[in-house]
Amino acid sequence: MKTRVLAVDDEVDVRNYLWECLNETGFECVCAAGFEEAVRIASASGAEFPILLTDIMLPPFHGRDLANRIAFLHPKIKVVFMSGYAPKMLRNHGLLPPKAEFLCKPFTRSQLLKSLETTHGQLTWLASVSAPNED
Repeated sequence: MKTRVLAVDDEVDVRNYLWECLNETGFECVCAAGFEEAVRIASASGAEFPILLTDIMLPPFHGRDLANRIAFLHPKIKVVFMSGYAPKMLRNHGLLPPKAEFLCKPFTRSQLLKSLETTHGQLTWLASVSAPNED
């Protein structure tokens, strides 16, 4: 059975890249263009999503907000954040939890797969246990 990944990014080219990379390498990728669509998909799905892969900037919300909302629906979900911004800046603004798995855009297929395999295979930052301002 393939591991399902809910991938969220507001850029169509990024979503297409994620879908292609993940579906060709043993994952089942379901893409969403933003916060509302991701919540709708996670709410409607009968199956669990073990992994949420989300961009940090999802105007007017943030990936951390989405992770907390999705964790309410899927309490065991593991989260990988991605962004073109530097992780230090994101942490300083409270947008990236200190111990979160992070992919800096642009990333390669092998970097993406390594991050997801690491995340799926171990306990990583779980959205449901983190306070909004934990930096």
